[in-house]
Amino acid sequence: MGGGNATGGVTGTGGVAVSGGTSGIAFSGGAGDTLPSTGGVSTSEETGGTTTSGSAGGTLPSSDGAILTGGTTSPGGSKATGGATASGGITGSTVGTTSAGGSKATGGTTASGGILDAGGTSTGGGNASGGAGGKTETGGSKGGSVGSGGSGGSLGWAVRMANSVMARNPNPDTIASSSFSWEVGYTMWSLEKVWRATQDPKYLTYIKKYVDQHVNAAGNVSGFSGGNLDNFLPGYAILFLYEQTQAQQYRTAADTMRKAFTTYPRNSDGGFWHSTDKPNQMWVDGVFMGEMFLARYGHATGDSTAFDEVVTQMTDIVNHCMKTDGLLLHAYDESKKASWANPTTGLSPEVWSEGLGWYAVLIADVFDYLPADHPGRPGLVTILGQLTAGLKANQDAKSGRWCQVVDECTLSDNWDESSGTGMFLYLTKKSIDKGYIDGTQYDTVVSSAYQGLVQKATVNSDGTIDINDCSSIGVQGSYSAYVSKAKQVSPPSCVSSFIAGTLMVEGPSFTTQ
Repeated sequence: MGGGNATGGVTGTGGVAVSGGTSGIAFSGGAGDTLPSTGGVSTSEETGGTTTSGSAGGTLPSSDGAILTGGTTSPGGSKATGGATASGGITGSTVGTTSAGGSKATGGTTASGGILDAGGTSTGGGNASGGAGGKTETGGSKGGSVGSGGSGGSLGWAVRMANSVMARNPNPDTIASSSFSWEVGYTMWSLEKVWRATQDPKYLTYIKKYVDQHVNAAGNVSGFSGGNLDNFLPGYAILFLYEQTQAQQYRTAADTMRKAFTTYPRNSDGGFWHSTDKPNQMWVDGVFMGEMFLARYGHATGDSTAFDEVVTQMTDIVNHCMKTDGLLLHAYDESKKASWANPTTGLSPEVWSEGLGWYAVLIADVFDYLPADHPGRPGLVTILGQLTAGLKANQDAKSGRWCQVVDECTLSDNWDESSGTGMFLYLTKKSIDKGYIDGTQYDTVVSSAYQGLVQKATVNSDGTIDINDCSSIGVQGSYSAYVSKAKQVSPPSCVSSFIAGTLMVEGPSFTTQ
């Protein structure tokens, strides 16, 4: 992690802040910003520098309603050898921080990895000494500019959204109405990935704060109830702390949660009920909540029975809910008595975006934990291939996103849903990176999905990020019930899915260890 306070940078609506550099700034677009080719910063008498022509001030229009105001033309950069000093700062109205002027690059390259968070701190990038003289790079190694929705620069949207979560919720228990819940557990899941990609200790500190508010020195877990699969997901963060510290209280807490599965209710074929108050029902949501914990528990503790359970549950839901196109219906009721259940098959009627997304995220991550020689692994790899093929076939060609009812995107009342889109982007990009699927067949799926997803983001006046057109709901009984649900703004599930999806494209490769 590089950075510190960014000087001479620019705060864009979803863009990047760069410290110093030859032309003073590198700006690669905001949330839907369209940057004219003649706009920017003008410097003079640079050796090895880059000069762009542009007007002072002005307003950059945003297709998503956000604008950057107060743009300024640098009144002349200083002459530099292999670098430059830009004497003019830029004020971005989206964060409201005025940069103090350009920093001098010592024969360096200015990278656009420095992302300005809501607090005005650069979390990456900075001046690199000894690089190519005076070159300003406007794209990170993986991020880059992707048209009108692109952030440009490594970790742009993912880090800014992660920082928004923490700025809005200094106490992580306030993320959702219930503090020991799947919503907060999923948030910790996404923030751990940001920590691994950035190595910024503030994310680790935040996760530890959350866990320590629920696990005491004796290993007792406050808020845990073993009667609902959703309630197991916070245990994933507890296991993370155990892996990092080997502290006994975290292991004791995780063991308590693991034991709750020994008496957890099941269908006749062994599939876990979603909860004790929903007898005989299996939801794809719940498979993620329970098996994400169990997969990590098996890896952290050497409990091979946990892996066997993971494979059983992931396979069972597929046996019931997978359609011929590789997509999974939302739920199955063995008793066929639920209001949404088909009286003959017991299946729910539709493929819901975020519901399928939970399985997508689980199967993207499960191989990080499942032993290479586990007999259930090849079957899950096959399922992953079927699922990614189904997602490719049902991606909205116009927007790059996926719809609320995934396989009915041609219907006029269906709409693009952001949470599932982030989850499917995460699965597809990670599967390419890990070699599970052929990148030459799926690269355009990733680039289109990333572009489409970030176009749903908006930047607020305080610099925080929102993600629009989300849906976090329960099982519904009809197509019309799914598509008529109100579109939500930044529910925790969608925020974390946005972080995970954009991070896979913008950030460096990362592993579970």
